[in-house]
Amino acid sequence: ATGNTCEDCRQTGLDISDPGTEVAARNNTCLRNGVRGIEARGGARVLIEANTCRANKQHGIILAGAATGTAQRNVSEQNEWCGIGVYDKGTAVVLRLNQCNENEIDGLFFSDQVTAQAEGNTCRKNKRHGICFEKASAGSALRNHCEGNGDCGICAIEKDTAPAFKEN
Repeated sequence: ATGNTCEDCRQTGLDISDPGTEVAARNNTCLRNGVRGIEARGGARVLIEANTCRANKQHGIILAGAATGTAQRNVSEQNEWCGIGVYDKGTAVVLRLNQCNENEIDGLFFSDQVTAQAEGNTCRKNKRHGICFEKASAGSALRNHCEGNGDCGICAIEKDTAPAFKEN
C-alpha cells in the first residue's frame, strides 16, 4: 500500500489484519478517520514507513494482536489517543525515527505484555507522556527525544514493566 490518501473514513484508513499477511505501507496519508489512521493486527508482519497520520479519533497508528515488524519515519500527530499504540501479548515491534507530536494522550504507548524497541523517536507536546510502557511490557528506549509532554518524557508506570532506558 503506497501513496494512498485515506481521509474521513468511518473506521480505519488503512487496515492490515489477515493472519500471516506481509505488507509494506509507505507514503500514505491518513486524516480524520473515525477510529485509526493505520492498523496492523492479527499476526500481520509489517513495515509501516514514511506515513502521515493526523487527527484520527483514536490512534494514528496501532499495532496489536501479535503483529510484528517496524514502524519508521512516520509522522503521527494531533490524534485523539496516541500517536502510535502497541498492544497485546505477542506483538513485537521496532519503532524508529517517528515524530509523534501533540496527541491527546501519549506519543508512543506500549501495553499488555508487548515487546518493543523505541529508537530515535521524537515525541513533543503530548498531553500525558512522550513514551509510556505499561502492563508488563518490555523492550528498550534508546536515543529518543521527548520534549514538553504533560507528565513524563519516558516512563514505565507499573512495577512489572521492565524496559531499558538508554541515552534519551
